[in-house]
Amino acid sequence: MSKRILIVDDEPNIRKLLSVRLKNSKYGVVEAADGKEALEKVKDEKPDLIILDVMMPVMDGYEFLKRLKKNRENSKIPIIMLTARYGMEGLFSALDINAFVPKPFKADKILSTIKSLLKE
Repeated sequence: MSKRILIVDDEPNIRKLLSVRLKNSKYGVVEAADGKEALEKVKDEKPDLIILDVMMPVMDGYEFLKRLKKNRENSKIPIIMLTARYGMEGLFSALDINAFVPKPFKADKILSTIKSLLKE
């Protein structure tokens, strides 16, 4: 069974781009447009990895992380943080983020990061 990846980003174009690349690489893909929707998807879909944007409406990436990490089972899910805000690496490591990829990003960089985190 293929690994399932949850893409959480309020920009439909980014979700689409990542979704196509990940599906072409044989990953299962689940999408959410904000942190609130993502929490529901985590419960229902049990992703193996989450690609998370920081700035989103309804619930941002920080609040999503705080709520996700409250559940011991979910706290083990690797997180790749996507953001256009530079100089945030220190904060992300303090939040127990596994990887940080700045926007704009190259899909190949995200794919190699996913493979590394999923130990493929």
